[in-house]
Amino acid sequence: MAWINNNTFATANEGDYENEDGEEGDSRGFTIFNTHGKVVYESAESFELWLASMGHYNEGRSENNGCEPEAVEVGVYNKNQTLLFVGSERCNAVGVYDVSKSDKPKPLQVLPTGIGPEGLKAIPQRNLFVASTEEMDLAEDGIPTMINIYQLKKGTSAYPMIASLADDNGVPLPWVALSGLAADPENPNTLYAVSDSFLAEGFIIPSHYR
Repeated sequence: MAWINNNTFATANEGDYENEDGEEGDSRGFTIFNTHGKVVYESAESFELWLASMGHYNEGRSENNGCEPEAVEVGVYNKNQTLLFVGSERCNAVGVYDVSKSDKPKPLQVLPTGIGPEGLKAIPQRNLFVASTEEMDLAEDGIPTMINIYQLKKGTSAYPMIASLADDNGVPLPWVALSGLAADPENPNTLYAVSDSFLAEGFIIPSHYR
């Protein structure tokens, strides 16, 4: 958990627990409470869907805690902008939200990380944010644990460049690898891509891009 201000704090709802029947929990987002214990904001499935639209969803975890929000961190940048960082252990990314209004978090950007981000540290005095990864099992495959350092700058974020569009229910098409890119002849902000990952059946993805 991390304090946003003197009245509210955020929790990462990893879902890494068992109920009385021995089944693992299914929390996949984060919650903001006030000091009276009242929920002022619940992300529900929105955090996971945001990651999925950017190719960061791990389908293999769908039946086992999903993206597993592992940690949260808060920092006040530029003297008055309060940012909440939510680390997804299983989707290898950190979601950044503006929580200057703690009951109305505004999603700003997804930061890609190494595998299994767990340790998060805001360093607003230097406009920096640090995420450390813990995945040890893949070291033999040449994928080591690492420390990722990000710097806050003005302007449009450089990542992600592609995000899949949501359907009428607000659910995006998840994807991993893309090929066969083609622009829409009538809408310059829409791109069609073919998913060719060996992890899933191929399909066409309508996306918006910068």
